[in-house]
Amino acid sequence: MRINPFYVLCFFVAVFTLTLLVYPTRRELAELYLASGDIQRSKDIIDKAVAEDGSDYPLLITAAEVYHLLGKPEQAIDFLLKARPLKPRNVAMLNSLATYYQWNMQPLLAMPVYEEILAADPGRTDILRTLVSHYRYYGMPDKESLALARLIQLESTTATKTALAIRSVLREELLGLAGLRLAGDYDPLRDLLMQQLFVVSENLEEELRDGATVSTEEYTTYCLEHFMRTGMVQQGGQFATRLDTLQGGVAARLRLAQVLQWNNLLPEAVAYLKDVDRQVPRNEEVLVALSRAARDAEDMQTVEYALESLTNAVPDKTEYAEQLAEVYLANNQVDKALNLFDRLLATAVDTLRILGRMLTAALFSGEPSTMRLALEKALPFPTDRPDIVETKVELHLALNEPEKAYVLLREAADKNTPDHEQLVRLLDVAAATGQPPLVVDAVRLALGREPDNVDFMRAGADALLTVSEPAEAYRLLKKIATATRLEPDTLTMLEAAGYTGTPATVEEAATLAATLHPASRTVMDTAAEVLLWVENPVKALPYAVKAARLSKGDREQVMRMVEIASFTGDPARFLEALRIAGTLRPDDEDLAMTSAQALAAQGDASAFESLLSRFMRSGKDVALLRRWATMAEEAGLVEQAFRLWYQIYRADTTDTNLGRKVARLAFDTGHYTIAAQTWTHLADASRNDFEAASGAGAAWAAAGDTAKALRYFEQALAIRPQDRPTMLEVARNALYTGKYERSVDMYESYGLASLEENDRFALAEAYGNTGKAAKALEFFGPLLDRDPLPKDRALLITRLFNLAGQRQRAEKLYPRLTRAYGDDSTFLANLGAEAFFAEHLPPALAIFNKLLETEPENATALKGSAMVYAEQGNTRAAIERFRMFNSRYPDDGDAHFRLAELYTRTGRTELALREYKTAARLLKRVLRPPDASGPSGIFGPSGKSGKSDSTDNNRTTRVKALQPQGPEAPRSTQ
Repeated sequence: MRINPFYVLCFFVAVFTLTLLVYPTRRELAELYLASGDIQRSKDIIDKAVAEDGSDYPLLITAAEVYHLLGKPEQAIDFLLKARPLKPRNVAMLNSLATYYQWNMQPLLAMPVYEEILAADPGRTDILRTLVSHYRYYGMPDKESLALARLIQLESTTATKTALAIRSVLREELLGLAGLRLAGDYDPLRDLLMQQLFVVSENLEEELRDGATVSTEEYTTYCLEHFMRTGMVQQGGQFATRLDTLQGGVAARLRLAQVLQWNNLLPEAVAYLKDVDRQVPRNEEVLVALSRAARDAEDMQTVEYALESLTNAVPDKTEYAEQLAEVYLANNQVDKALNLFDRLLATAVDTLRILGRMLTAALFSGEPSTMRLALEKALPFPTDRPDIVETKVELHLALNEPEKAYVLLREAADKNTPDHEQLVRLLDVAAATGQPPLVVDAVRLALGREPDNVDFMRAGADALLTVSEPAEAYRLLKKIATATRLEPDTLTMLEAAGYTGTPATVEEAATLAATLHPASRTVMDTAAEVLLWVENPVKALPYAVKAARLSKGDREQVMRMVEIASFTGDPARFLEALRIAGTLRPDDEDLAMTSAQALAAQGDASAFESLLSRFMRSGKDVALLRRWATMAEEAGLVEQAFRLWYQIYRADTTDTNLGRKVARLAFDTGHYTIAAQTWTHLADASRNDFEAASGAGAAWAAAGDTAKALRYFEQALAIRPQDRPTMLEVARNALYTGKYERSVDMYESYGLASLEENDRFALAEAYGNTGKAAKALEFFGPLLDRDPLPKDRALLITRLFNLAGQRQRAEKLYPRLTRAYGDDSTFLANLGAEAFFAEHLPPALAIFNKLLETEPENATALKGSAMVYAEQGNTRAAIERFRMFNSRYPDDGDAHFRLAELYTRTGRTELALREYKTAARLLKRVLRPPDASGPSGIFGPSGKSGKSDSTDNNRTTRVKALQPQGPEAPRSTQ
């Protein structure tokens, strides 16, 4: 058989073509696998197909679906984004893309896609709802309101008719707002209202779909509140009016008024209700609402109008007339009110109720005239109904007529057995009368009903105290305190006892109170106080002490105890109270000050010192130091005052006023050196301060430093050259320091005729030391011829005789004076020294020997006689006397030295050497730098100031040379 090649070729072409036509494409194959649930196999095929042809629209859509099912939304979105340019207005593709964005949590990217879908299909209400929610969530109110307006318009075309008024009016309002939005620009408040009303509409529709019973009042309130929030109250009023027109009545408009009141827009609510009243005249609901709103707004004129309208519109309801009468009273239209109450009383069935309201209204009016008229109109309607009686009582009390109130209550108590509260009321009103008989009557009635009632006893006692019957009150309170043992009752009892003014009653109450409450500080304190009311501080003190102890040292309580102790006038009790106070409050500075003042006033310096030492340990509190110092100074404790002020001054020496005080106190208390240093500091700081300079001079003189005294007296004199007291001080201290010429000059400048006796003799001494002894003797006049010479001038006169060259006359005086004043050992020692230094050796020796007869160990006589023997060449006697002197006074280096010289003269070198060594050792111990005052004359300084005897000044240096010179030598017997 012959095969035609052409046929064979055609066969293969046909088979190949048929295969191509029958075998599915890769996309179709992937869709088959996807439909069978083999998503992974489908993905593998899709990946290869997309890799070969990425512009196949169906393939890209299938790939997006596959990857979406694999849970890879990003890749799915990528495939859709690649497909989008191929068919940009394909709604199915855009729906998928928006859905994938939503599922991948990318709503912001989904929004533009939704907007494209809406542009392609404007009737999609589902897309509009989605966009509205997205715009609201992302804060795009302008876009939200626009989308919402379109949604409202679209849904209005398919809405069914409704018989529900609120639903119909709400749809109408929303459609109107949507039209305004679509016709104009974005208005925040208007569009917010549209949004909120739409939410209310949605909730309403949902309830209707669920078959729930819809509350028109509730949804009306929601809508009106949104009108209020957006400030569109007028539109809200129109909304309410349309709603009322559909459903009948005024419920919606009254609800708007209520919403206004909830938002505290009371005047606006009243104005709106007035408009409603004009729209619907004589409507009871509107007028009632208007009266309430006006009352809340305190618009009493409108309240009056509303109630008058109600009274006329609804005459059968008397409560409106009653309210109107009360308003008349409140508006002070008493005649209208009472006339209206008269009409009501004449026509009302329940007369007593009207009467009660009239009386209550009169009471709350607060007008005395109104209250009196109401009581008069109530007279024809006697009743014992408790509430009316109580109102009448209140009216009488308000009119300050407690007696009439008491009569009403008493009559009621007689007619009906009063209960506890009525008895309490009776007691209160009786107390208000202020009439003791009524109070006693009420107390008896109350206690007659309930004799053991402590509350009644308390009320009765209070009432009795109110009417100034403390004795009767005390008897009740004593029973109460004993029965209850309560501290407040005991305190009231004590006060009542104090009000009686009877000491015996107060003492009895205090004793009982202390027995009932022995550990109560308050009771003890009150007992002390009421005892003070009857001026019995002695009896009050023990209770005050107990209160102070119980208070554990409370400052106020302790100080009160001290104060009460001071009231007793008994120093012993006062000091004991201070002692107790110090025990309770050992660290109380103020209390210590009080104690110190008391101790100082008593002159108890040691106790004052004890307190001072306890509180002034550190001495750093300057304010406290000043208080103590002032107190010590005022109490006359100058020594303590000085030490305290000095302590303060040392901390701050710049206070010149304090420095003066310290200097004066130091001088007054004998602290001359401190006084001198203080005055010196002040004088050096101010060279023109006369007081400081003269004070320094006086203090240095008192301290024995006459050189410094002279210096500062000179400074003072330079400031006031004619100050005569200062001239005298300069003269005296110049004499004491050996500046005799200066002393003479100042005395002569002062004027001889003005000198007192002591200063005249001091001048005589100065003359004697300046070579004018004869002139000095002239001052003594007739004294020179007296026999014997006066003891206090004898030594000076004797010395002046010697200086004036009248030695024989002086020599004759020694034995006479010895005989005349031989019993005065001090005088004899000075006289012997004077004779010795005037080189009257025999009289001097006679005087010393006479002195040794009576005082064998007299230092001046022993040493003086030894020196006389040495001068006379009687070495043996001199050695014997020096040895006697040294045996008694071994520390006198001068005596040892003189004895050594005598041993040397006699060739007793070993003894001389021993005495020299002893003298060297002793003199080394006592040697001091020379006195700063310079050399002194034969009449050397005494170191004293003031008007001292010049003879004493003279004798000191002379006798000192004959006295023991060691550091531990005893004083001379002079």
